[in-house]
Amino acid sequence: MQSKKRVSIIIIMATIILSVACQRQQTNTVVPVPSANAQNTAGEESPELLSDQDQERFEGISKVLNMIESGKSALQQIEAYQIGVRFEPGGGSRFFPSRNEIVLDSRFGKFTAALILVHEATHARYYHEGLAADIKLLNRQAYTQMKTEEEMAAAINSIAATKELWESGLKVANLHQALYYPYQQAYGSAVRSAKSEYPGMDEISLQNIGHAAGRETVRWAFLNGQVVTSITQQSYLEYWGSVWDQINEV
Repeated sequence: MQSKKRVSIIIIMATIILSVACQRQQTNTVVPVPSANAQNTAGEESPELLSDQDQERFEGISKVLNMIESGKSALQQIEAYQIGVRFEPGGGSRFFPSRNEIVLDSRFGKFTAALILVHEATHARYYHEGLAADIKLLNRQAYTQMKTEEEMAAAINSIAATKELWESGLKVANLHQALYYPYQQAYGSAVRSAKSEYPGMDEISLQNIGHAAGRETVRWAFLNGQVVTSITQQSYLEYWGSVWDQINEV
């Protein structure tokens, strides 16, 4: 049993070493509210400004996000890529690449909306950085895998924001993140095992091990169909596979 734990921890630590990324500097400046349809390339209409009510909504969300590092990063991405933000009642939240716009469901309060914005900002970053799957260039398996991996990344970033808000004293895990508790359980279990196997391990290494275990839990939830889309209640692999079939007329 101990040897299995040791192998598991070594694998996790190796994953961490291979996935280390540079951290960008963060600021505490609230990002100005971007206009809807900020990148109107046709030039036929002027961008539509947010209403006073929606401006106030976005400022409230910005204040929440500026409390945490992952939130600041999401706001910086919105500013850097000039992403429009608009509010609509019902219909869920989504990033629209063709309009370079995030639509947030106006029914949610600022804390839930903040977590959703982190999620949608991840999709926007994939699009702007050329990481999004191209349905015309990729085969079915590659496309469905890439789209599901992107959804995992968005979910993990939102969970990270939930965790940061929780640790800052705001108990928001029950608002929007069903996978938060499995993530936390995997995190805690991995950290306890690491402390037992490697007494004296530094706190940063322990945190990295915990986060790696949490991410793996989320990954398996997506790949095993435990997480389904809100649109069709299919697993993400099934859903994106059906989308590929429709576009490519299989």
